[in-house]
Amino acid sequence: MALFTKLPPHCIVLLEDVDAADEALIRPSRTDKKVHFKLTDETTSTQLFHIVFKRTLDFKQPEERFGDEIIDRLAENFASKVPDQVFSPTKVLLFLLERKNSPIDTVNGIKDWVTRVKEAAS
Repeated sequence: MALFTKLPPHCIVLLEDVDAADEALIRPSRTDKKVHFKLTDETTSTQLFHIVFKRTLDFKQPEERFGDEIIDRLAENFASKVPDQVFSPTKVLLFLLERKNSPIDTVNGIKDWVTRVKEAAS
C-alpha cells in the first residue's frame, strides 16, 4: 500500500488481479473507473496479427512482402494456434512485435512459444 501513497492524485493503475488488491485502494472514492481487459480469443489474436502485419498506406512491410489475402490466411493460421482465454492481449502483441519482420516465422514459432509460456507458468 505504501507504493500507492506516492502516486499523483490522478493516475492510471493497472492491476493484474484486482481481486487480490487492497480494498482501500479500489474503493469507490479512490477509483473512478475500472476497465476489465479480457484474455485473447481467436478474433482478438487475428486482429492483433493484422495490426502488426497488414499493410497500410503509410506503412510498408520491411523484408518480406505479402498481399492482404496472404496476411489474412496467416492471421487465421496464427490465431488457430493461440489458445482462447489463456494469454493477455499484451502478451500476444509482444510476441508479434518481437517477430514483426516475418509473418511466416511468427506463425511457425507460435506453437513453441505457447508451450514455453504455459510450462513457465506451471
